[in-house]
Amino acid sequence: GGTRIRTVLGDEYQQALVTSFPSTTGNADISALFFLKAFSGLRANGVLGLIATNTIAQGDTRQAGLEVISRSGGTIFSAQSNVRWPGIAAVFVNVVHIFKGYIREPYLLDGLQVSQISTFLDSRPANADPYQLIANSGRSFNGTYVNGMGFILEPTEAEMLFQIDPRNKEVVFLYLNGEDLNNNPDQHPSRWAINFHNWPLERASLYASSMEIVRERVYPIRAKNRDKQRREIWWQFTRPTIELYAAVEPLTRVLVRSRVSDKFIFSFVPKGWIYNERLVVFAYDDGFHYGVLQSSIHEVWARAYGSSLKMDLLYNPTNCFETFPFPQVEAEEQESITLRAEPYHEMRRE
Repeated sequence: GGTRIRTVLGDEYQQALVTSFPSTTGNADISALFFLKAFSGLRANGVLGLIATNTIAQGDTRQAGLEVISRSGGTIFSAQSNVRWPGIAAVFVNVVHIFKGYIREPYLLDGLQVSQISTFLDSRPANADPYQLIANSGRSFNGTYVNGMGFILEPTEAEMLFQIDPRNKEVVFLYLNGEDLNNNPDQHPSRWAINFHNWPLERASLYASSMEIVRERVYPIRAKNRDKQRREIWWQFTRPTIELYAAVEPLTRVLVRSRVSDKFIFSFVPKGWIYNERLVVFAYDDGFHYGVLQSSIHEVWARAYGSSLKMDLLYNPTNCFETFPFPQVEAEEQESITLRAEPYHEMRRE
């Protein structure tokens, strides 16, 4: 799936796929490419039928596969969506039949006759993709990708560093991940992390005791990494997300949610932590935006345009948030939403 293609099969294989299938950006699951390959081999009025993971109709995989086929004259005339796989694997699949050309309706969707089947494998109109909105840009971020357990500290190790040199508090921070957010009753991080931001090695080395840990635990692994940047800038996180922390710096608190979860829950947490890549972070600290994002209206939108892992929602900020139109309401109506949202968040927190 998606970004794991490069990890499992290597850089050259990934590049060959992108060269052979320009519609993929490298984020699409490899199943989309099987659809493209099969469709390209059909004669006019030919038919294909394939079983795929349910991501074939979601996110980047849908855009790289079924959407390209639809624009190239393919018609989805029969589909079953989110079918529980009868074998051992705990997955859900889609069964998709495509005609190369136009075939007259009615079509068959999940056993019912419909007049059209979209690339989302539902009956919404064609060309239903929402646009990314300028108003939402720079407001949502995937969390920090550390790439190296050597950066992560147990509480006792962090306390030891603070005792050795209080200046370590400038580079050692609480580290929040999805498990802490979803499972800890107080949503408090259970571990800490050493973060040298995007600093050069000379500056990072001023914090000798923290650097000693990173050099001992991270450097030997990063030195063998195929990626040049990860080898040469081994003391930094792979994705330090500087823009994320700059965006939330003026705020009093930070709004987050788990990137993959069966629960649709947004929460306010303190700023000044490191937010793991399993989280999505939103640069808002007010009750109005929390109330709208926590609403069932946004949940329906996110589930329609997001992806899934098994049947858990995979909340992709690009597809779920940047396309979502916030209601254009007067100050009085914003206050009305805030007056409901804040007590709800506090009640749930308690």
